[in-house]
Amino acid sequence: LYPRDPYRSGYTFRSWGTPVIGEDGNITITARWRAIPDGDDDDNRPTGGNTGGGTTTIPDTQTPLDPGTTIIDQEVPLAGAVGLNDADHFAYVIGYEDGTVRPLNNISRAEVATIFFRLMTDEYRAANWSTVNDFTDVSAGGWYNNAISTCASAGALKGRGDGTKFDPNAPITRGEFAVIAARFLDESHVDDGKGDFADTADHWAAREIRLAAKAGWITGSGSKFRPDEPITRAEVMTIVNRMLDRTPDRDHMLSEMKRWTDNPEDAWYYEAVQEATNEHAYERDEALVEMWTELLPSRDWKALETEWASGGSTADPAAE
Repeated sequence: LYPRDPYRSGYTFRSWGTPVIGEDGNITITARWRAIPDGDDDDNRPTGGNTGGGTTTIPDTQTPLDPGTTIIDQEVPLAGAVGLNDADHFAYVIGYEDGTVRPLNNISRAEVATIFFRLMTDEYRAANWSTVNDFTDVSAGGWYNNAISTCASAGALKGRGDGTKFDPNAPITRGEFAVIAARFLDESHVDDGKGDFADTADHWAAREIRLAAKAGWITGSGSKFRPDEPITRAEVMTIVNRMLDRTPDRDHMLSEMKRWTDNPEDAWYYEAVQEATNEHAYERDEALVEMWTELLPSRDWKALETEWASGGSTADPAAE
């Protein structure tokens, strides 16, 4: 048992590795750390401005939880999410034509649905495929209709209020995103009602926030999670990478990868954004560090969705 994102003086916690069960039945899990360069305190990142307007959403930090609020695991968390592709590291976020990826912008509910729709395994997507839904504000002609309909069919999405509306263009909150993420956990993750953040105990999403935190997918700032604040694109990419056990390391990426003018190398979200926006093959070394071995052609999501709708198999990305 251990608290989320453990603290180690002089180092930044990166992630937990995949649990390994030994012959004696003991479980070993490796913590990945990075030394903090002199003069750089990763736990005190500048907040900066929010390119999406409004106040900046403070990123998930590596600050240890307040001593009075410790998130404790019931068991070693499993990184893989049910129904999601955690083997192929394809680009699930697409940047903008002006060369930006806008990591500090808010992300909409429809955009989140689209990300999870893309991340589904072919089998899971086919089993839950739908082009219809019960939401009065998600029409058949909407660009997000298929993604929302399929995710709703899979039980990952529900409407707001009385459930009749989805509000696709509204910013999604941190609590709402945690709920969607938790719905991809398998049944082995059982809520014991313990381990709330200081600001989530009485929240409507308290159960799912606890589950997602104990799975190692979400963290807070100090003892708070800020469930009702909008979540940023960078925060979503960080959490999704954790869900899929994607562990990007800037020292093991490729120089010819796609880069973004608003994703500087000294940003806390730099590695997460590069991982989410570059299609790549990879290997892991003995310490479970992810090493990129080859950049792959980005998938044509529009063409793939057309093919999925026709019942065809997934196209080979290299042929696109």
